[in-house]
Amino acid sequence: MKYLLYDLRHNRRLTQEEAAAGCGVSLTTYNKWERVGLSKVTAENLLRIAEFFGVAAEELDLTDPRKEG
Repeated sequence: MKYLLYDLRHNRRLTQEEAAAGCGVSLTTYNKWERVGLSKVTAENLLRIAEFFGVAAEELDLTDPRKEG
């Protein structure tokens, strides 16, 4: 299963501010990740995201959530 960042945050009832702090990035950066996907995220940040949300990095959906299919 692939997880979208928005879904991970929403399921944990976190604000974007809380998720950004947990991932060690600015709110602006985190917001961009939710809006346009994780395709250009560094490996270091990808691991931070996975660790914070308790999923394997391979389970994160890196595609642009605005695109269909």
